[in-house]
Amino acid sequence: MAAQFSYLCRPDDQKSCFACCPPIRPSHYDHADFKTTLRRQLWDNTISLRKSALKEKIITGYSCWGLGFLNQRGTQAGCLLHPAQNQGRDLRDLTGYGDKCRRELCREAVVFSELSAELGAFVLSLAAGLDCFDYSSRKHNPVFTLLNWGSTIIEHLSRAKPDGLTRKTFHEQYAFLAKELDPHRDAFALELMLERLPLQALQRPEFPIQYKKALAGFISRHEQTVSAPVNNQPYVHQLDLPLSFIHFLRHGLGRTRVLPSRAETMKNEFEEEVNRLIDEWGG
Repeated sequence: MAAQFSYLCRPDDQKSCFACCPPIRPSHYDHADFKTTLRRQLWDNTISLRKSALKEKIITGYSCWGLGFLNQRGTQAGCLLHPAQNQGRDLRDLTGYGDKCRRELCREAVVFSELSAELGAFVLSLAAGLDCFDYSSRKHNPVFTLLNWGSTIIEHLSRAKPDGLTRKTFHEQYAFLAKELDPHRDAFALELMLERLPLQALQRPEFPIQYKKALAGFISRHEQTVSAPVNNQPYVHQLDLPLSFIHFLRHGLGRTRVLPSRAETMKNEFEEEVNRLIDEWGG
């Protein structure tokens, strides 16, 4: 199996992301919460692997003995069993999770791989000055948040801030993207709005309030309130619809399966709802 890798994983020699390591962890786990302990553990792993003969050792819990520092300065953390660290030999099977490690690639890395070099550099401007622990953190690294909004919204933001974006600016001037709205639920609506409105219009303080009110009404009429029976309805990811709307079906309406005709109807109705909201703002 070919290894998965993205420039997002290790953009420069000052930082790297190891958020997908180890492969056993709860959904809320964040490396930055354990920075002091982890730093010591990664150094211990690095020194141990340099001194000891390698042998199979199945990992358990939240710690992988193959995770360590990739350089002497301790600025980049990553897999010491990866082929890139072992003259082309892949040693990750020694942990018992080699196949999972080889296929691991986060959703944000997939989005990043689809961006132009210019947009990729714009997104990474948000991570300036972060170390590998904060860069690997969903809480401390807003790059992950921005990537989840998708390429369309990233393009609009880059045109508004052509000289780059700091974390302070992102959180203060674009709070609706940074923390007030959910990219998995709201990206489709924002893409529709930006077809008719400038990004600056969404920076108004009243925008999140009015949008959330309209959204709540739509969700109350269309959300999945009971589990759907197993039937011939396709899973939403199989539908030929924009990915951002598929995410809205899942994260906004709680639907995992729906008939294509019903999904198309809901999409049209939601577009009408958003357009009504834009008209109220004078768009």
